[in-house]
Amino acid sequence: MKWLSLDRGDNDLRAFGLAVTLAILDEPESDLLTLVQQGQIETRQLASVLINRLAERSTAPFILVLDDLHLLTEQVIFEYLDYFIERLPPQVHIVVTTRSDPPLALAKLRARGDLADFRLDALRFDHDEVDVLLNQLLKLNISDAHIDLMVKRTEGWIAGLRLLALSLETIDEGKREQYIADLSQQDRYIFDLLAEEVLAQQREEIHQFLLETSVLDELTPELCSAVTQQPDAAAILRDVHQHNLFLVALGDGSYRYHALFRDFLQYQLKWRGDRILKQLHYRAAAAHQSPMQKLHHLISAGAWEDAIRQIADIAMANVGVLIGSRLASLIERMPEEMQEHNPWLLVIRGALHTEQGHNALALPLVNKARDLFKQQGDSAGEMLAVGLIVGTQPNMAYDEYVTVFEWLHDELSHITPELQIALLNDAMWNSVWNYQLERTEYYLLEYIDRVIQNDNPVTYRTTAQYIAEPLFCTSRGAQPFERVLPHMAKHGETDAIIQMGVYNIRAILAVLHGELEQAQQWLTLSHQIDQTYGGFAWVNTLIYGMLLAIVLIRQDFSSFDRYYDEAMQSFGQQDTASMKLAEFLYLRGRRLLQEERIDEAQHLTDDMQQYIIVKEHEKLHIALQGHIAQSNGNLDEALFQMQRAVAYRLSVYQLPASYVVQLSLALIQWHRNERDQALRTFQETLKPLVAWGYPGIAVQAGHEMIPLFEAGADAGIYPDFCRTCIAILRPSYETRPVNIPDSNETLTPREVDILREIVAGASNRKIAEKLVISENTVKSHITRILSKLDARSRTEAAARVHKLGIRL
Repeated sequence: MKWLSLDRGDNDLRAFGLAVTLAILDEPESDLLTLVQQGQIETRQLASVLINRLAERSTAPFILVLDDLHLLTEQVIFEYLDYFIERLPPQVHIVVTTRSDPPLALAKLRARGDLADFRLDALRFDHDEVDVLLNQLLKLNISDAHIDLMVKRTEGWIAGLRLLALSLETIDEGKREQYIADLSQQDRYIFDLLAEEVLAQQREEIHQFLLETSVLDELTPELCSAVTQQPDAAAILRDVHQHNLFLVALGDGSYRYHALFRDFLQYQLKWRGDRILKQLHYRAAAAHQSPMQKLHHLISAGAWEDAIRQIADIAMANVGVLIGSRLASLIERMPEEMQEHNPWLLVIRGALHTEQGHNALALPLVNKARDLFKQQGDSAGEMLAVGLIVGTQPNMAYDEYVTVFEWLHDELSHITPELQIALLNDAMWNSVWNYQLERTEYYLLEYIDRVIQNDNPVTYRTTAQYIAEPLFCTSRGAQPFERVLPHMAKHGETDAIIQMGVYNIRAILAVLHGELEQAQQWLTLSHQIDQTYGGFAWVNTLIYGMLLAIVLIRQDFSSFDRYYDEAMQSFGQQDTASMKLAEFLYLRGRRLLQEERIDEAQHLTDDMQQYIIVKEHEKLHIALQGHIAQSNGNLDEALFQMQRAVAYRLSVYQLPASYVVQLSLALIQWHRNERDQALRTFQETLKPLVAWGYPGIAVQAGHEMIPLFEAGADAGIYPDFCRTCIAILRPSYETRPVNIPDSNETLTPREVDILREIVAGASNRKIAEKLVISENTVKSHITRILSKLDARSRTEAAARVHKLGIRL
């Protein structure tokens, strides 16, 4: 059993997640703790990790007690618990103590018989239980009549009974029943009445200690000594605990007061005056090691300037990490005038809106903060505000984009390395989505240089989570990542998250080079680590995106459907996946068209509309309409749509999917017998891919590109590259029988292979070499093919294929 005593300081997903992690895992991995502390692991990710760890334990029962859950109000915490409870292993049980029903799926749990519900009546002591407590255990010799009075006055409330017992123990036995009788006539709240009695019975030293330390959420000897300024605070703390004065042990020599008793003490303390209360909080702030607790006490002390400096320190120390609702709730306690006009308070409020996906609410606050920082000459604060602006606007207007990043370039040297790297990451990706080749390349090289110079595991973990194919398509190709790979590999030996990034870089390189089997192996290893930690949003999209591309090249539709369903289920729990959903729907549409499921593909174009965030998504949406028109045999419409899609290219910089769209345009031109134009489009598209050595992008246009690759090779257009593409596609192309329209004839897979070569103009000798069969065998197949097509020659057979619309 593990007992987790909650307090208001846990009313933050990061703090709560850390507390649960430490309660469940006896020796949690350092990299997991770092992710939790820095907010780099999402709600369901963390729950999945802990569930996996619990499942790996023995089958012995394990109980986790969450005490005082009513103190938590953040909805994300209860979403976390719902997900966690739903997937618990059978030997694990959660016990919750709370004063009100939490916003969990209680009805569902109750209907399934998975909930044992103990309400107030079941928790109250009845006459017999009070008799056992007072007379058998505490030997107070109270009569049945007076026990009845006590039950009535306390309503069987255990805490009230315990307080009453503390008072009775100090009263002579002959006067106890009169005390109970007098108590039953009082109208005051029983807890306050009894607590006041208990407090009055303490010697002055203890009395003073209890009141002054009530400002602390957690009582340690060091904190108690600082607040009370009593050097023997440790001894007093032990004395208080030994006298059962409502202290809850937290382990490691630390305690907290029972919530009701603490409320009572704080109420009593207020009567001593606001000046004393603020002084105690200021002492606590000076002694606290926790940045958030320090801030809490500074705000409680009304030390606004010190609080603002603390907020700035927290913000700068947590660049790229979730701000958390707890910090926001602390800021809400500050004067409204400060909240509206202090840049640090504005930027933190904006960051919280960004975390919650409310960018429209965040931007006015962050823009105002940036202006104020600029007026004050605070470069670090201004950079933080700019980073938030950039990070929340992947489609930022180009003119504003240029202004911002020119300023970023000038200011980077004035801030911490961690903030530099975080802002460079934002700058890099904003450049990607704005199709700015030179800026993408500049920020990428700066980013890689600073990551290597910093050589910090935390920075490498961030890099591991934001690697993707577009960054490999600058003029430097894969070179920047080949530089950083050895450094990451070294740290990856002891850090699983960094190792996952190493696998991802290797997988991307393998895909780009057309080494599909090797890529799938790296992705499998990466996916195993990703799932161990519950699934990182961007890593998930990278892994599933590459897996879908690989199996689509191979026309492995069953695997495609499995990966696609897994991805959609995973992405439904991750808001950050929205940037990739349009691309996934595009791939799904192309997969459906391979089986001529045209109506289903058409429906996907409607679904894609809601996920169009950047211009690249609009390009893919238009391209899918072009693919659909091509499948319907409407080559004029297909040409129009694909030309529109290609025209969406705003600069020389293109994302990987853009090359697939351009190759699809070349193929449509080829089918329209615009052979010269098709080869020009083909050559223009292949030029950068050849320079990088990336056949893996070209083959993503599909096996239907084989005739064009062959024609290109024959025309001297990058012949070695074209043959490499053909070699990659051929093994993945499983030929199927083809029915001949308007006849009862069917071409066998081998006849389809040979007829495809005939249409491409290949000689018998060339066909024999390619298919590794004899020329006599080729001739025999051709004889049967001509008969089935009712054709008298190879030329007539090729013409019949086009006339009948046979897809080879």
